[in-house]
Amino acid sequence: MKRISIGNISRIKAISYFGLPPKGSLFRINPDYYVPDVSVLFKDHKWYLLDNGLVDALYNEVDFISGIYQANLYQSTDPMDNNNIVVVNYSQTGTALFDAVDMAKGMWVERVQGSGVVFRPYPQMNKLPVWDESFEDLLNVRLSQCGQFIDDINHPYIEGVLQKTGAYA
Repeated sequence: MKRISIGNISRIKAISYFGLPPKGSLFRINPDYYVPDVSVLFKDHKWYLLDNGLVDALYNEVDFISGIYQANLYQSTDPMDNNNIVVVNYSQTGTALFDAVDMAKGMWVERVQGSGVVFRPYPQMNKLPVWDESFEDLLNVRLSQCGQFIDDINHPYIEGVLQKTGAYA
């Protein structure tokens, strides 16, 4: 796999999700590109990517921050050739998803409707996946369009997380 870094954006494109694929959807994972070991915050049913400098500053204040996870980001596509970002965190609830991601690198996978997070292979779909030319651009566009990149310690979500830890009373 090729490791990539996050840079500046240069194009506009609509992206439908940043997190897990919607229930009832089919997806594939690009086996060649991913972003490993990023820090993410889950808040209000959304994932927010945290700037590395911000994370370093936060952990200078406290040893553990509830709600901030280490994760990998993957490029996904759907049968309509829309490319999106899948977030899989390293927590106990997230690590089970690595199997679904690995399966989706070689075949279409369905996120099953209903309660819970369940995936199953969908081998009857034989359409080849279509990948955007740049996962890095895709990621940067998504983060900028939706305000899902946090690089300021004074961001309301960061202040809320720190208050819960007791770092700032």
